[in-house]
Amino acid sequence: MCTILMIAVLEGRINLVKMLLSKFRKLINLETKGAIIFNSGLTDGVTALLTAVVLGNFDMVKLLIENGAEVNTVNNYGATPLHVASSLGRADIVKYLIEEAQGDISRVNKGNVTCLNIAGHCGHLELMKYLLRQPNVDVNHQSHNGYTTLHWAVERNNIEIIKLLLSYNARIDIKNTKNMTSLEMAAESTAEEAVNYMLSIEDLIGVKEKIEVLELLGASFACRNKETYNLEKAYEYIMQAMKLRTSSGNLKTNLTPLVQPIAAYNYRPECVSIAELESIC
Repeated sequence: MCTILMIAVLEGRINLVKMLLSKFRKLINLETKGAIIFNSGLTDGVTALLTAVVLGNFDMVKLLIENGAEVNTVNNYGATPLHVASSLGRADIVKYLIEEAQGDISRVNKGNVTCLNIAGHCGHLELMKYLLRQPNVDVNHQSHNGYTTLHWAVERNNIEIIKLLLSYNARIDIKNTKNMTSLEMAAESTAEEAVNYMLSIEDLIGVKEKIEVLELLGASFACRNKETYNLEKAYEYIMQAMKLRTSSGNLKTNLTPLVQPIAAYNYRPECVSIAELESIC
């Protein structure tokens, strides 16, 4: 179902919306939900306000709020107007809904995702700066899949957002439902700029964890089924890990390999020293 009001909002007919609200306000339920087609896709369970936000129509949003539209209404996916505005990167609408309409910045959708999670996932840096300055914003909030905003920033390899989140004390030790931290995700996906930046921060992780991340990054570059396959990079990071093992006394000794040496690698066992690693070049 789509009401006359929703159609007017969808068409951007603000004068018509003003007339309807002026002459028929008692007959209009602003919380009636319907379905709209936007960008060739069906958006279901939306009110007139959600429709205005989807369209990014600030003046329409303001008009509907001033006439009593519920700021925390949700669509069929549990998304509020703030969630939708965050996905679009509309900082002006987000700011208005929070500061003028008291929208709930901590509300989560059905995926247990917050406005900050959404803004980070979509790469909206300036909006994130605003959200992170708000009280009661949890920079380490996890969605149902265990992702924090930092996980999403790493997944997108967005170094500026990674830097921003770390400046607000985002934790890199939180694991998602696949048992991976954001730093491990960065290494596994060969996001070397992100890995190098995080490893450059003093006391962020211990030496042992740093070694493991460098080894994972090197191994990921050596994976043939990835577009980032690069043996020179693989050697570079595995050598960094080996040097760190040597200098910190974290050498591997008396290894019992989980997999026996095979012909493809000339029956070589795992290297346990810099000299052994250098010998394979």
